[in-house]
Amino acid sequence: MQDVSCLYSFKVSLTGQEKAYEIFCKLDAFEPSEPDLGIMFETWKLRFDPEAQKLFDEWRTSLELKVRSEKMAPVLESHLAKYRFAGAKSKCVL
Repeated sequence: MQDVSCLYSFKVSLTGQEKAYEIFCKLDAFEPSEPDLGIMFETWKLRFDPEAQKLFDEWRTSLELKVRSEKMAPVLESHLAKYRFAGAKSKCVL
């Protein structure tokens, strides 16, 4: 992997770059199992393992409490509310 730290005025974590590259390579090579086409409306599905599901549920609960607290500006509340769906859609990346 090329050292790109000279391109930035701050220190680049090569370990972080290497980890990101490793994740991208794994995602690129990932092949999910095919859906059961005998079942109506069956689609490709990816699920969290139990540990990851627990972390996701904690994150989502925290987000919901913030969004519904009525203690923040409506514009911020609206912005954070968008992450309800982004988080769920990003499950396959996690």
